[in-house]
Amino acid sequence: MIRTVLKRASAAVLAVMIMCLAVIVSAFSVVAAENKGKITVAVHSDFEGIPLYLIEIGDYTNGKITLSEGFSGLGINFDEIKTSGDMDGAANTVQTFIKSNGLTGVVSWIDTDGNVVFDGVPLDKIYAVVQCAGEEVVKIQPMLFELPKYDNGEVIKEVTAVAKYVDSRSVSLGGAVVVNKLGHENVRLPGAVFEFSQKIYYKDGSKIREGLDIGEDEGGKYYWKPFKQEFVTDSNGQIVIYDLAYATYRFIEIEAPKGYILDPTAHEFDIVKHGSVKVENGRYAAENDGTKELMIYNDIDDSSKTSEDESVTVVESSDTPDDVSGGSDIEGRESVPPDQSEGEASGGVDEDTGNKTEMTGDDIVRYCTTGALVCTSLIVIILLIVIGESRSKKEE
Repeated sequence: MIRTVLKRASAAVLAVMIMCLAVIVSAFSVVAAENKGKITVAVHSDFEGIPLYLIEIGDYTNGKITLSEGFSGLGINFDEIKTSGDMDGAANTVQTFIKSNGLTGVVSWIDTDGNVVFDGVPLDKIYAVVQCAGEEVVKIQPMLFELPKYDNGEVIKEVTAVAKYVDSRSVSLGGAVVVNKLGHENVRLPGAVFEFSQKIYYKDGSKIREGLDIGEDEGGKYYWKPFKQEFVTDSNGQIVIYDLAYATYRFIEIEAPKGYILDPTAHEFDIVKHGSVKVENGRYAAENDGTKELMIYNDIDDSSKTSEDESVTVVESSDTPDDVSGGSDIEGRESVPPDQSEGEASGGVDEDTGNKTEMTGDDIVRYCTTGALVCTSLIVIILLIVIGESRSKKEE
């Protein structure tokens, strides 16, 4: 009799344990699902099969970004990013860093609908989405994402962005320039700020904005039209600009690196054919003779010392003058800069405007501990009932 009762008790205890285990596993699954997100990048169905990487570059908690160890040398201060232009520049810097260091991530391909989907993405992170192949077909602007996003207190775990891109098959490839900023004994100087301008010829009677630098040469009357953004030398003392329309350009330094004297010289150069840039030993270099390389020097300012801790930004994107749309190449076709391609980039960093409501690791531990205590209590109660029944029958 006692053996039969004990067998039944064992079976009951086993059933309860299995049920409790199922409850705990289910709880883990729900919590794990709630702590995952989704990133969708819309490109175009013409580029089906082009791969993109999703690469985690750091943690994003309480509105603060902490770069992971592999990106500690990135050189971006995310607190200073205020505009979409700042975000595009940061994304280009991240892409250059990734390619220079041979970093990879989770790969996904553009599908038949023209979308790239990354599902099951861990939250509380900042990610970069960068193209990893197929640039001979299309050049896709890199993008940055914080996950989750917040909108008036709402936690958004699934985000969609429209990518900027340039169809490489239909665009005349432009030229490129690499600026090298050097000081005493050829030390490389970060933090030098330049105005970058394009030489624009015009006809008599044209309205020219006041304050622009004008002149005349064998080509006719012209003015210098500054690009909207200023360009800053990176930690290697370099500036890179590519996909430039065929024209004449110039750099003028408007802020010298700390500890050096300003060089007001206008450094002019011509872009007359396609140029490209490569990375050698961690620095930019011309890949062909269509790329211009400028060496610009500064003299030491004896009244101050050079700081090696200058906060700098790598610039690797082209802009167009605010009333000049590209320019023309040798054959007269209009060159399209990358920032005038289809779509608008809606990826980037949103401000943390709400409080987080998803479960944390402490929540998981607390719920699982509670579940285990409940299971243990049920098992003890069943054993006590069974032992009590066994004693009653034994006394009878």
